[in-house]
Amino acid sequence: FSSMEKAIVQSLLVAESNLAVFFGGLAGNPSSSLYRCNHCFQLLGVDLILNKTLDAAVMEINGQPHMRESTKKDAWASNTIKATAIEEMVKLLFSQEEVAPQLAAALGFLRKHVGLEDISCHKGEMLCLTRDDLEFMLSTVRQNQARGNFMQIYPSVAGDMYDALISDLSHTSRDQSPHAVLFKRKKKKTRTYGNDDDDGRLEFLIRQRWRDYHDTPTLHRVLTSIENYFEAKALGNTQHLRDLAKYGKVQAAAPKAKWQQEEARRKDTADRQGGHEQHGEHVASERKEERERPEEHEEVKKDNLDSFDSLVGNVLGGFGSDRERECVKDPDQLKLLSSLTLRPGKLVPVFSAATVRYSMTVSTDITLLHIAPETAHCDAEYRIGQGMSGSNKPSNWSLEVGDNYINVQVVSLEHSEPWIVSRYTVKVYRESLTEHEARFDESQTHDICYLPQECSLKIYPSLPCGVTHLVASTWTQYKRDQESLPPCTHAYAEGRWVLPCSKCTPEGRCYWREAMWMAKECRYVLPAIDDLRTCMAGKKLLFIGDSTVRGMMFQLMERLNGSLHTWNKAHSTRSFGIPKNISLGFTYYPQFFLPKKKQPVFEKVLYLLLRRLRPLSNDDKTVLVVGGVQWLSPHHIQVIKKALAKSNLTNARVIVKLHGSGFNQPVGGIIYNNLSKTRKLLYRHKTMVNASLQLGYHPVDTFSMTLPRYKHYLYGRCACHFHRVTTVDEHGNPIPQVTESPVKNVRYHIEGPVNEFYTSLMAAEICRRKDG
Repeated sequence: FSSMEKAIVQSLLVAESNLAVFFGGLAGNPSSSLYRCNHCFQLLGVDLILNKTLDAAVMEINGQPHMRESTKKDAWASNTIKATAIEEMVKLLFSQEEVAPQLAAALGFLRKHVGLEDISCHKGEMLCLTRDDLEFMLSTVRQNQARGNFMQIYPSVAGDMYDALISDLSHTSRDQSPHAVLFKRKKKKTRTYGNDDDDGRLEFLIRQRWRDYHDTPTLHRVLTSIENYFEAKALGNTQHLRDLAKYGKVQAAAPKAKWQQEEARRKDTADRQGGHEQHGEHVASERKEERERPEEHEEVKKDNLDSFDSLVGNVLGGFGSDRERECVKDPDQLKLLSSLTLRPGKLVPVFSAATVRYSMTVSTDITLLHIAPETAHCDAEYRIGQGMSGSNKPSNWSLEVGDNYINVQVVSLEHSEPWIVSRYTVKVYRESLTEHEARFDESQTHDICYLPQECSLKIYPSLPCGVTHLVASTWTQYKRDQESLPPCTHAYAEGRWVLPCSKCTPEGRCYWREAMWMAKECRYVLPAIDDLRTCMAGKKLLFIGDSTVRGMMFQLMERLNGSLHTWNKAHSTRSFGIPKNISLGFTYYPQFFLPKKKQPVFEKVLYLLLRRLRPLSNDDKTVLVVGGVQWLSPHHIQVIKKALAKSNLTNARVIVKLHGSGFNQPVGGIIYNNLSKTRKLLYRHKTMVNASLQLGYHPVDTFSMTLPRYKHYLYGRCACHFHRVTTVDEHGNPIPQVTESPVKNVRYHIEGPVNEFYTSLMAAEICRRKDG
């Protein structure tokens, strides 16, 4: 659905200028006034087509979809949908919801960046909203609150995904504005609006009207920021609210020079390689959570909440009070930042423009930093990240456990092409979960707690969040009691993270090194190392998936072999052999780092992997492990069934690694799963379990294991990697410097307790006898 939403939004954004001219010609008398109606609407029917990778393309947009009731006996579903759509459309259009205080609160958070035209705005430094802009925003918020089963797909909290298209539209705005489109039609002698006098009058009105409100490219950032405000308000994300208040996202998307366009293309390629490799979907806007009404505006009179004057009165006091600092032309300031803010946390030493190296330490709970530099010189910009491909606006940075190096380049724009003239570096150390954990005595009585879900990502409204009391006992006795439960017959038995704590409260001290994934009504039987090696002897293990599946494969290899002598970030097909005649093959999928037209389909990749490890036996000596973070769907399960049947491998064992936690942080360049989208992933997860079981496959519930511990990832912008590769010497002692590529004469170790647990469950499923 996200792919379809994106295709629809992009089509309407491109067509917007032409639509404005078309509707402008619908006035009864075009010579008198520009056609305008606050409650007028256009219901569209959109025909889409999906390719093999489920990417949507718009085939046709119909302005008059058939909404009449059908008399056919089997048309009850269609008639119900049509009747509901018409009823809810009327409610949406004529809603009287009081939304002015909510919009005022959102704009108040952006007061450093937006103002009111002719009232409280510093032109050149702020986006000056007109009366029509505000009325449009009021209508948008009001309709979204009364949307019923409709879904608002633009503006959206994920509006950043349209930045490139918006920028291109802005760059060509001289040719795409309504009066320019009308001029082209007149030049072609297209008689759409009547006689030449009417055309001239309409062009004049459009030119005048176009000055009364801002176009979509100009308003895009502020609309996205407003949606982010409502999202953060609903989730209680106070840090994100503070960031919006200070930084916002409301600068108009200005036309780009040629070098800027080339730089944007390079950045887009880098983003796809760095972040999109973990996810198979481009995210469009989703249906928003219910929005809270700000308590601070309850004193506004109820009889005039939605009038323009009421809205102005609510926001006027805050606008214009914080003016932006002016830049300088001093050449000595060209290489310098005037400020560098990282939140939360404090730079050491305190920022000084002449100091280019800083450090910072944050606790394990801090998984995201907001970085906001400012350059001193008028002809300088900054880039956050690596080189020229970094972000040139305040950005969020996902922190891995341990050292994180954040570079901020100062870029001179005085030349035909930008030059990097200086670099500031911040070393951020994020503490590990167990870094300050005290010594644990399991013979002492503790509170035995479990973690149903994180309070910051509460996807089960009826369940508690945070560490929750289970029983008071010694840890030794509790584990002994679990051994008396019957063995689990599958790896998707409902489980939970259980651990000892001094108290099951936020103030209590928990011992995460002891945490275990335990089934509620049975006990997982994990094979001992000797049994595992015996079971795996002579098997051929085929892994297909993303880097999370690759981490499981290397974890299994290390356990079987006693150590890991080879490792790499394979993004292709690789094969490995280890003692006891065990063969392993891995194929990376999906390959989102490639251009779309060059990305292989799943079926082709699967056949190549099967061919790579031939000969394969049609029994449980052949094992296929497939999965990833969130790309797998029931369609892929059906493709596996077809491929195995065609290859005469219907008796091969198939292990399905279900979805995992990831993309739960708003980081630029990659998708963001907010609370609503994560709840939808839960539904998809249940669908995947059923699809796997119907074919006799073996699902491993990595979704339930990773979601409560989504903050405990170890590295990656996607916040989805619960394993990490470290280099060790021959005695297993860590080598301090971890490199991106293999180093000779060293060994490797896969660390990460979460990854270790679900890899063990995968191994148990591989070794499980057919009789259970």
